[in-house]
Amino acid sequence: SELAQKLVAKWQQFITENDNPGYIADTEDIEQEQIEIQGDSVTLISKKERLHFIWVHDSYLLTGQTRLQKEELINILKHIKF
Repeated sequence: SELAQKLVAKWQQFITENDNPGYIADTEDIEQEQIEIQGDSVTLISKKERLHFIWVHDSYLLTGQTRLQKEELINILKHIKF
């Protein structure tokens, strides 16, 4: 959807051969899970009232955080078009 494209475009980053797509996360008092979206592994991290996502798709690193419910975020991410 157009809304999904606008939301994620803000957090989309192109990864080049010289980039390190790693990340640093506060792991105290979190819940973390891996889900599959469009054939990619997406990391969801819940801490306090926030849900963070980390998704590497081809040459793009998409990250973000929201207060949406997990199901709502997953629905938005499923509609991302590359």
